[in-house]
Amino acid sequence: GNIYNRELYFSKAAKYFQQGALLAQQLGDEPAFRNIQWLTANALLEDGKFNEAHTAFLKLLETHEAAGRYEEQVRTLEKLAETCLDLSNFKKAVDYYLKIKQLAERKKDTTTAATALNNLGFTSNRQQDFQAAVDYFTQAEVIYAAKPSAKTNYVYTNLAIAYNNLGESRLSLQNLQKADNGLDDKSYVQHLIASIYLKNKDIYNALKYNELAIGSAKKSKNMQVECDAFEAASQIYTQLFEYDKALDFYK
Repeated sequence: GNIYNRELYFSKAAKYFQQGALLAQQLGDEPAFRNIQWLTANALLEDGKFNEAHTAFLKLLETHEAAGRYEEQVRTLEKLAETCLDLSNFKKAVDYYLKIKQLAERKKDTTTAATALNNLGFTSNRQQDFQAAVDYFTQAEVIYAAKPSAKTNYVYTNLAIAYNNLGESRLSLQNLQKADNGLDDKSYVQHLIASIYLKNKDIYNALKYNELAIGSAKKSKNMQVECDAFEAASQIYTQLFEYDKALDFYK
């Protein structure tokens, strides 16, 4: 099962894991059984068999809940939420993330609670409920701000995207400026800032930040951002009527 899993033959991996789980159960080896159940569910998820994966993770969750295993419950709930997102069942994904948040709060595990809030924000964004996304990301920011962490920068970025989706460009830019201060690779944030300025027809600032994004992306070898920034540059130069430069960036 592990060999097929490593070589990305997930359907065959799941088949052998299922046989292994049955054998572990017959031998009464409960820890091995739980471990192979986890491997089986993940292989089904990777194979795109989302309903089967959900059922497998749900059975595993019941086992962990009965034994009161906190970390295993959180890990399995995260997988259940991921499976629901793959099925576009956003409501159920929200339920799972809220359950993680409640478990974490009972354990006073602020890091896990903040991660759950962050995931709730992403899920709300996918549902196009941008106000809910802002609310969840703001709650996550409060937790991270109380115990400084590099992740705070990513929460600021997420907040900025949610505010931008709400049409709140000023608040979006404020959060992106905060995020820009603490990141090693600033290219993505600089590109987002340029995109917002471009959307608001502030061509001078759009050009300024897009040039910074290109320089940062080259330095960090972030080819995706570099590509996106080249496309933005072509749009900027088109609006400046500098069509030769626009064509160069398209190329």
